[in-house]
Amino acid sequence: LPLGGITSGTQPILSFNYGAKNTDRIRKGEKEIAKMALLFCLVMFIISQTVSGVFVRLFTQNTEYIQLSVWAIKVFTFGIIPLALQYSFVDGLTALGIVKVSVTLSVFRKLFLVFPLALPAFFGAPAAFYAEPIVDIFCGIVSTIVFLSIIGKVLKKREQMPDGESLYS
Repeated sequence: LPLGGITSGTQPILSFNYGAKNTDRIRKGEKEIAKMALLFCLVMFIISQTVSGVFVRLFTQNTEYIQLSVWAIKVFTFGIIPLALQYSFVDGLTALGIVKVSVTLSVFRKLFLVFPLALPAFFGAPAAFYAEPIVDIFCGIVSTIVFLSIIGKVLKKREQMPDGESLYS
């Protein structure tokens, strides 16, 4: 939720600068948003990989449950760092009015989750926990590639547009 707050909360800044044709500020803003999101996810990754047992012990003292829960948390959160890029770029595209691409990337992440969920059929039930990090890593990469491939064109087109005209209606 805090990651969504960081990336969604900065949409008005990007949108304002888009409307004002401040494309350099959009580039700088998107870099800063990505940095904040990456920093947050890095901190969460470190916490989940090092002290997750502390949080599990709030709910149980059973050694087996603790071991299993810590393992599951470590696996499930393994791909959280690339997820920062997915959130940053999808919300950034939304802020710029490129909703078709941002919704497509967001829905793609949810739909792609179905494929790794087949892992248990081949590797047993614990393999289901690997679905989330696989999707987070893959979709973080895909979102980054899509964003980087279109952002320059979008901002250049915006700079050339007459004031008051919308790029995407």
